[in-house]
Amino acid sequence: MEMNYKEIVMKLRKLLVCVLTAAVLFGTTGVTTYAAEKDNTTAAIATEEESTSEDKKVSITEKKEVKEVTKSTETKVVTTTKKETTTAKTTKTTKKETVKKSTKSTTKKTIKKSTKKSPARKYTSSDLKLMSSIIFCEAGAEPYAGKVAVGIVVKNRMESKSFPSTLKGVIYQKYQFGPVRNGALKKALAKYESGKFTSSYQKSSIRAAKTALSGEKKITYKGRKLNLNKYLYFSGRVSNAKLTIGGHQFK
Repeated sequence: MEMNYKEIVMKLRKLLVCVLTAAVLFGTTGVTTYAAEKDNTTAAIATEEESTSEDKKVSITEKKEVKEVTKSTETKVVTTTKKETTTAKTTKTTKKETVKKSTKSTTKKTIKKSTKKSPARKYTSSDLKLMSSIIFCEAGAEPYAGKVAVGIVVKNRMESKSFPSTLKGVIYQKYQFGPVRNGALKKALAKYESGKFTSSYQKSSIRAAKTALSGEKKITYKGRKLNLNKYLYFSGRVSNAKLTIGGHQFK
């Protein structure tokens, strides 16, 4: 019975030693594992921090580059916009100047054209009929300048104190115009009234009558411009004549 008790005690001691040994070994392994895990975790955190730091640096660098590129782009855009605005303004200014110049040029041309227009009409249809008929009778076959010259002399007499002041009074004044006495004027007036005053001589006589009645005092004959504003006489032969056109002398 005593032997059995001793054996049991020995076995328990061995068992306890084994348990303690196992406990010690297990504890050391756990600590080592924990330390290793902690080291790994620390390394991982450090790595992550480094990566994060590098990422931050890269991000900051990228942001700076993006900002610089953006600023450069904005500067280019602003510069381009300014250039385009300047170009647009220049184009508008050029257009305005062109329009102004065109307007001025058109105005000048209009003024010049208006200046060159013949004087306003100051005669009646009856005046035109009578003047055309007397010109045709006196200078029907004469050059156009001769027809106008006859009309100017008649008009000058209307404006002179030495003669009647009306066209009819000047033409029908006694002993002044042969066609009045011989009936040629009466026939010409009848043709005019009936619409048969249509030959080339008659048409050019109408044109000359319009020129004279409008107040024109100058004619062009053989390349020379002549002013007849003081001429009061014409005939086949006139003493002290100043001008001869066809079969007529004028002074």
